[in-house]
Amino acid sequence: MKETITRTPLKTNASSSSPTPNPASSTHDLGSSPTANASKFWAYFTFGISLCTLLMLTLSASTPQDDESWFLSLPADLKHHYSKGRMIKVLKSPYNAFPFQVFAIESDSPRNEGEETVLLIHGFGCNSYSFRSVIKSIGLNGIHAVGLDFPGSGFSDKSEFVVKYERLGRIFGWFSDIYSDLRKKGWTLTKILKPMDLDSEDVGTIIGQVIYSLDLSSPVHIVLHDFALVMCASWTSWNLEVVRSITLIDSTPASTAFPLRMLEMPVVRDVVLGFSFAYQGLLRNCCSRSVNRTVAEAHRVLLTDGLDGSIGGFDLGDWADFMEEDSVPIQVLWSRNWSEEWTIEGSWVARGRWPREDAADEIAETITNFVASLPKYVKIVMEEPLPDHIRKVFEGKGSIYQPDIFLSPWLYW
Repeated sequence: MKETITRTPLKTNASSSSPTPNPASSTHDLGSSPTANASKFWAYFTFGISLCTLLMLTLSASTPQDDESWFLSLPADLKHHYSKGRMIKVLKSPYNAFPFQVFAIESDSPRNEGEETVLLIHGFGCNSYSFRSVIKSIGLNGIHAVGLDFPGSGFSDKSEFVVKYERLGRIFGWFSDIYSDLRKKGWTLTKILKPMDLDSEDVGTIIGQVIYSLDLSSPVHIVLHDFALVMCASWTSWNLEVVRSITLIDSTPASTAFPLRMLEMPVVRDVVLGFSFAYQGLLRNCCSRSVNRTVAEAHRVLLTDGLDGSIGGFDLGDWADFMEEDSVPIQVLWSRNWSEEWTIEGSWVARGRWPREDAADEIAETITNFVASLPKYVKIVMEEPLPDHIRKVFEGKGSIYQPDIFLSPWLYW
């Protein structure tokens, strides 16, 4: 018997014999083309810019426009702090005709004649509200304490009026029209408003006016925190007759305790200053971990960029040597020299240099002990002799010359 073998033809598999184009693969290749990537980039870029613009418009619209509504929106602690202080009119320079106001707060204890006075000047990003507990504690220790808000910070004015001469009419015109415009319209005196711009000389002038306006007992004990050393070093060097001692609290000319660079980024600045939780996170990560929500909100609404100055070109060692030659007592307080908790946090330099709310009594006690260790200041009043023409009038009339009697010179001219 013959065996028959039946062979069945194999079915041809299209996928194994000849590959066909895969739709998914074709789509992937099309999506990875340079043209598609560029389109995605510009789409995301446009969406990001639109989102940032909408965010900035929302933040600017939610900000109070007038001073009254801004003050009414302040937290209760800030309103109480403002009610205990006063506004002082000062001039930026003797040649500035438009005064502006700075905020100052004094300790609650009544001022006694001959009582020592301590003037606290805050660093960048802070204000007198940051040292409110320190001022109170120093006052309870029998020393008159005064806190000052730099112009552009706290409750002090954020802007100033300046005078500018402008020619009325077109700015760019034919030269033949300039003479006729001047004859017809002349020059006008325009008063404009611009952000506060201060240097160390202006700050010194303002401090002197504050001391005079508050009638503080001269000389005073100056306390400089952080960036205030750079701003006030020149003034303290040239006004030693009104400076009794200097206390430096975490001061360094190299940098500020507050992350200033964060405020130089437009979008980041609007987000940080626009939301309470963002600003509180910034303070806790870069300044002090003990800042609570209420204090962070108070600092946020008071923060301005009025003291954006250069911090270079200052030598702390040369300044200290100069002050030592003039026998001015100097005390340097750094966070590592204080409580153990602050020493641990002081391992981060910036976090240790921010004024701590829970260390106010410790700071006040250190300042009080330093002031009490200094000898009492005795003010010697030199009696000026009378002018020669007045003395001759007395001698000519046969009167007895009494130098302790004050006479108005204009009576004898």
